[in-house]
Amino acid sequence: MKMNRLTTLQIFIESARKCCANAKRLLSDAQMVEFEKPKATHYFLSVIAQEETAKAFLLYLVSIEAITWTPFLLRATRDRIYQSRCLFDEDTMAHSSFELRTN
Repeated sequence: MKMNRLTTLQIFIESARKCCANAKRLLSDAQMVEFEKPKATHYFLSVIAQEETAKAFLLYLVSIEAITWTPFLLRATRDRIYQSRCLFDEDTMAHSSFELRTN
């Protein structure tokens, strides 16, 4: 069954919503362990929440057709190293297939 363009864009929006919900849950978990030891747990949960938020933002940009979905973006949404270190790094984006649409 072939999906139409609107359905595909709706999938990106729903995925972004799920990422936001996951980030909210992770931040809630981080707040619960904020004053417990080890402190690294709080930090790690906060960083993962930030990565989920970045992923949601990328999915939203795709859903409004501001950027195109590329293999680089697929990797960026799945790979923690890309998410935390080079997702918005200019050098990485310059050498990728990332395309920003300007109208």
